[in-house]
Amino acid sequence: DAYWADGRKNEAVFQWNHALQKEDISGDDNTYDHTDIIAVNDQEVTIKGNEDLYHLAVWTTDDYSYSVYSDKGLTLDQFKELIQQIQ
Repeated sequence: DAYWADGRKNEAVFQWNHALQKEDISGDDNTYDHTDIIAVNDQEVTIKGNEDLYHLAVWTTDDYSYSVYSDKGLTLDQFKELIQQIQ
């Protein structure tokens, strides 16, 4: 796991795993109000959240599965920026 913080009390946990199958490795079983699919660097990313904040992003590339989770939630732009730094 890796941790990210932006200095404004926003934090996120980043996980990655070499997987034989494309799967959600987040371990997050929360229910969210909405699930959206966005493109970040031509990669399809599934994000989940409540109201105007997102708490979870998951995606796969080649043989790796990734997830980013934020307990407090991040805006869509914050999630996109964070995922761009990871990719």
